[in-house]
Amino acid sequence: MNYAMVELSIVCPKCDNSIKFTGPLLQVHCDSCQHDIDVPKEFLVDLIKDIKQSVQKELEPGQGTNSTIFGHFNCNLTYANMKPYCTECKLDVDLEKISPQDENYRCPQCGNNIPIDYPPDWLKQEFPGITALYNCLLRDPSSDNSTSSDKIVVFTCPKCGGALDIDGKDRMVECNFCGADIYLPDDLWLRLHPVKVKRRWFFSFQ
Repeated sequence: MNYAMVELSIVCPKCDNSIKFTGPLLQVHCDSCQHDIDVPKEFLVDLIKDIKQSVQKELEPGQGTNSTIFGHFNCNLTYANMKPYCTECKLDVDLEKISPQDENYRCPQCGNNIPIDYPPDWLKQEFPGITALYNCLLRDPSSDNSTSSDKIVVFTCPKCGGALDIDGKDRMVECNFCGADIYLPDDLWLRLHPVKVKRRWFFSFQ
């Protein structure tokens, strides 16, 4: 069995800010400009094909490489010939303790939860030899309007001083008291929607 580690980000074609991939996603969300960006399947197929070939023929175990690629997207790619490990404490995943029905692996050292997934249908059709994905989020968590907290934040209307309950679903809100349209400031929005950090994910293949 072969294993590859991947860390991928692209430059948003709308605003030029960085979008981090949490797995082989066909759509990603830009936290900066709030656009959803469709990802052509061919873009990911070409990347994964190159990664597989390098892992099998060029990279020694534990060895990796990084590159900047200009094409359909401008992207930064880091990958390595590396078995899955906990990205919090760096402890290797004990692959022998994972059974086919497991959906998560709990790191015995730090308690971090590592998702385990079967490849989506499109990926399985392109690469039948890919057997599992580790530490992926196959649904971009920022592609909907959910927040990192279920708590309501109280914000003062800058026009009338009324206390507004903010749930973070929309950045433009209407004051319940004076009817003014209010654009939530950056510090409040980032508190409700923390900036996504880079995420390393892994896949196994034969």
